Amino acid sequence: FVKPELDVKLCEELPDCLRKVVPEGNLLEDRFTSLQRRNILEPRQVFKKSNQKKYKRKVYVKRSHKEDP
Repeated sequence: FVKPELDVKLCEELPDCLRKVVPEGNLLEDRFTSLQRRNILEPRQVFKKSNQKKYKRKVYVKRSHKEDP
């Protein structure tokens, strides 16, 4: 588990009243990292499928469609 960096607003970016502050971030992502931090979910790396080899599709001609010479 890697600790994410906290997003902090500067004094110039804050509004006059704290009630006007809009929450930022992703709620689902925050919950997911919280579960990983508490070892409820196993922290894993993302598996990439780009390393798999792609095969060409074989083309067959049926006997019924062949032209007789």
